[in-house]
Amino acid sequence: MNHQDKTLRTAFSKYTLHLTEDGSVSFHSKAYNEDGHSLSGAAGETIHNYIDGCKIIEKLEKQTHIQIFEMGFGIGLGLETTIKKIDEIYSAKYIDYCSCEIDSELARFGIASSNYKSEKLRHTSNEINFEINTNNFYRIKIILGDIRQMTDSIPPLLDAIYQDPFSVKKNPSLWTYEWFTMLRQKSHENTILGTYSTSASVKKTLLKSGWLYEERPGYGRKKTCLRATPIYNIELPICEELKSEEIKILYDE
Repeated sequence: MNHQDKTLRTAFSKYTLHLTEDGSVSFHSKAYNEDGHSLSGAAGETIHNYIDGCKIIEKLEKQTHIQIFEMGFGIGLGLETTIKKIDEIYSAKYIDYCSCEIDSELARFGIASSNYKSEKLRHTSNEINFEINTNNFYRIKIILGDIRQMTDSIPPLLDAIYQDPFSVKKNPSLWTYEWFTMLRQKSHENTILGTYSTSASVKKTLLKSGWLYEERPGYGRKKTCLRATPIYNIELPICEELKSEEIKILYDE
């Protein structure tokens, strides 16, 4: 993906593509007024927060198949970086990769400008499906539209969740108790969720919805990021640092 310094206009937003410090391409969304990735490195952030954060490589040591859900396809960097990292190490693995994107034109741009060869490409108004055959087999589904209205399309028994929407301030509906509860219902006891956000409200909302989080060193200019696993049949205690009533659990409005 090498479309740096390019402007893309869709019916949903204007996007400015730019190089980040590790040489990979990211974008700025006018609709959300935020960058899609860390300026320190779009690919590096993806590896640190999601591929390493969700222990993708470790999981594939024990599994021949893995199911990944990515919150936010964007220009397709998450998929492309995941393929590259898995292919560096493994062969004969089967990866189901489900993503979602509110802007269908942006998703199609990402696919068309990618470095991988898409096979059996099928478009509908609600989904894009295709396959990628390298030394591993990838089956891709991109859900198009408002994912909060289409959660039935997210597959069950997820092994990894890349929780990577725009920020709580810009995209609050994808950080709520209801959202994280739905993701937990789509998970199993060994699922790992990775995210860049470490806000107190996100931590408190994760705990309330049944996710036990741990802080990890962050990428680039961020001091920390989060890794979380689902807990069932017990109520997680709210730790001392989050007990303040000023720290709110995030709910749907």
